Amino acid sequence: MSTDYDFFFDESFHDRKITAKQFARENFLDYYIGLFWGTRKSNIPAVTESLEKIEHTAKKQFTIQGELKSTIINGKHYTYGLKSFNYLDIDFYNSVFDCCLSQKLKLQVNFIGKGELLWRSVFPFSDWYDANGFLYKKFIYSLAKLIRTYQISVHPSLQDFYNGVISQDEFVSLLTEKLRSIYHAGNGIKRKAREINAITQIIHIISKPQIPIRNQYSVDWTYHESFDGLYNLLRDDLHINSNRVNIFIDNEINTIKAANATHRFKSVEELDSANNICIRLSDWLAGFVGRLLFSIEHDSAALEPNETELKNTAPAEFAKLRLLSDHWFDLSRDQFECYRRAHNVFIGKQMHYWTLMTCVSIDGVSKFSNMLKYFNSYESYEEFKKIPAKTHSEKYNHAVCVDLEHHYRQLV
Repeated sequence: MSTDYDFFFDESFHDRKITAKQFARENFLDYYIGLFWGTRKSNIPAVTESLEKIEHTAKKQFTIQGELKSTIINGKHYTYGLKSFNYLDIDFYNSVFDCCLSQKLKLQVNFIGKGELLWRSVFPFSDWYDANGFLYKKFIYSLAKLIRTYQISVHPSLQDFYNGVISQDEFVSLLTEKLRSIYHAGNGIKRKAREINAITQIIHIISKPQIPIRNQYSVDWTYHESFDGLYNLLRDDLHINSNRVNIFIDNEINTIKAANATHRFKSVEELDSANNICIRLSDWLAGFVGRLLFSIEHDSAALEPNETELKNTAPAEFAKLRLLSDHWFDLSRDQFECYRRAHNVFIGKQMHYWTLMTCVSIDGVSKFSNMLKYFNSYESYEEFKKIPAKTHSEKYNHAVCVDLEHHYRQLV
């Protein structure tokens, strides 16, 4: 007799429609986080009992009524990662992580780039790229990353192109002008050498008159990638037939449609998180991933000057390495151990290729996973504390750069 499995899904930083204008929002994260957790159906009562105990304690500690959502620990509590967690935040997530580990829950997390989705729509893939010797994935990755990194304002020209106010050539010319401003600021700076090369290649590609291009101003979010990630985990890593898997999704009709259209699961059901604690666990975990990544992406110490600031940034200042604030690594023992628990939940006890999935925009999953891996690389808190916080920041940055370089070479 075959065993059935239940998987529960929720998301964070979900935008139903992507436009270039959104990228300027202060609370915008360029990554959609979709998270599944699952176990044997027979194990659900034990998991539910454990979660109800955790929630009961947490609601008393946080003094709240009704549904306990991940937003109870808001963005300010993630400013410097777990360094900004208070003892209640630490206790709650320690309990959640311990439940995941003791119940041996399987996780699958998707990091989908929103800018990537938009630029894949504006510059759609075609055989033209291969025929001209261009690598499409590297082109999209580099273009989306440059626009995100320097907060390049492409909204007005993209909208004018969409409305027919300007031609394709005029749009390309405006985009080229903005890329060239970054080129001139970074040319000759050692740490910008790869970036300068990428800009040169992008300008060369978009200058071709035959390049496929659409006057696309916005794009509706697509949901199928999340289910591709889960399906691949089930098939390739866990060796579970999808027709033995029941999918439960927090209220979102578009996600339900994608689940039914993408792969053949045993059942797909929509639930209200207010009435189902297993869905709330998905929310707690997706919220943790999304808010931690948001703080990494928005740490002012690590941000490059934006398009406007760059005009007034001296070359010596631009040449300085951007690192996360030292505060990230000035941890108490409890904060340090919570990171190690998180590592075991999302990486250490999963050990599957498809557990953390992304598309072309790989920076988000790299920054998140390497943060957890970095803290777990120390055998003890005492060993960790021997190293100055600034050195930790440099070592973490190096780990991310090595990882991104490896992945970039795989983009073909």
